[in-house]
Amino acid sequence: MKKRSWLIVSLTLLMVFACVNVYAAKYPSKPVEVIIPYNPGGGSDITSRIIAKYIPEYLGETMVVVNIAGAQGKIGEMEVLNARPDGHKLLWQHHVMHCLHITGVTNYTWKDFTPIAVGAKSDNVVVVKSDSPWQTINDFVKDAKANPGKYIFEFAPGTTNQFGVLQMISDTGIEVNFVPKSGDNPRMVSLLGGHCDITVVALNSALSFYESGDVRILGTMGTSRSKYVPDIPTLIEQGIQAELYNEYVLYAPKGISKEVETKIRDAFRKVMTRPEVIKEFDNVATEINFMEKEETIQRLESIFNTYMKLGQDFGIAK
Repeated sequence: MKKRSWLIVSLTLLMVFACVNVYAAKYPSKPVEVIIPYNPGGGSDITSRIIAKYIPEYLGETMVVVNIAGAQGKIGEMEVLNARPDGHKLLWQHHVMHCLHITGVTNYTWKDFTPIAVGAKSDNVVVVKSDSPWQTINDFVKDAKANPGKYIFEFAPGTTNQFGVLQMISDTGIEVNFVPKSGDNPRMVSLLGGHCDITVVALNSALSFYESGDVRILGTMGTSRSKYVPDIPTLIEQGIQAELYNEYVLYAPKGISKEVETKIRDAFRKVMTRPEVIKEFDNVATEINFMEKEETIQRLESIFNTYMKLGQDFGIAK
């Protein structure tokens, strides 16, 4: 009787593995959706459409970009979190996923997905109006310390933008008048209109205003100088330990087979190393930054832990 039971179990497992292998071999069996948890027109949307244009050559199926905005990205994230783990629904998201969990907006983390790879990064910059008296970030820090609470610093609450700003505050100890305002474009409008003194935005949101002479960049927030504004020093170079990239990551639902995961990653890698793709990303001031699985996981753990400590230190972790 026991031998018969083991035989049945063994046959069942063989059938399951066979089905998984057959399914993986057929993947993809229909168009693959990539969920962008924001409205069309932003960095996540623009970069995903570049990828979607080239990936069919390597994946064997079309990729459809689907915008599902709401709740700072939560609604789109949950669409993939709850999707069938067959690789036909993916997520293109940056590190705001960590912020949403730390501030209590979501009850899941990046570990509840399957990270495929970090794909690209866009630098962030500290900007002021071109007629500002501050020529460097240290000019601002010195003035802010001499005049606590005087200057208006706009930031995007609950996002990587806020956590990047908190790194600046943590390292410099300055006191400013913080005013929350979501969206790079609204903050740029506010800065140019004289409603705030300083803010942080993505480089691709500030670049045209910098090139026209309307704003001054006091520093970039990468770990090395930006290839798009190589004459501008980083905050780190200027003695302030603050890093902020809009770093885009491709995720799949948790539980996809290793075969499907590998197939997606291989196709993604090939797309992100194409010269045409690199050029198209350069056109929106976004740098290809493909990471393999182990490096991707290390990066996600590092950013999450850094943000969690900041959230706890500033009392915004829930």
